Amino acid sequence: MTDSADATARADRGTLVIADRVAAKIATRAALSVDAVVRHHSGLGAVVGATYPQVRVDMAPSAGPQLMVIVALRWPSAVAEVCRQVRRQVAHDMNRLTGLAPSRVDVSVAQMISSSDRHGGHGIAGRSHARLVELPTAEGEREYRGVGEQA
Repeated sequence: MTDSADATARADRGTLVIADRVAAKIATRAALSVDAVVRHHSGLGAVVGATYPQVRVDMAPSAGPQLMVIVALRWPSAVAEVCRQVRRQVAHDMNRLTGLAPSRVDVSVAQMISSSDRHGGHGIAGRSHARLVELPTAEGEREYRGVGEQA
């Protein structure tokens, strides 16, 4: 089959649309599969507080989906290494399950949770303010750039 005939055949099959919420569920499960990432409810949980992990997805970009993953980590954890693992796992699972390779996966740590925080205590690690941390890419990893950044 020629390239133009192949393109025509693909166009005749229709389109596949993956909802943002489906991609968010995939990314949430991928993040939770990383050892130091914990499911956490702050404040009054889903009522007025926050629940982690949180995922924001934009499936529209032609270059590939863009994801923002906000996590809570078990204290102590090697934050930069865990963030790299989350980024890799989310990108891998998105590609494996949807066939779409994300163009960007941002990971933010909102809280560090000590064992006393998980059992109703008030450890110092439970305080949070989400911040973005730029992580260098390892050789062979795909580099994710922000909107408007130059290569």
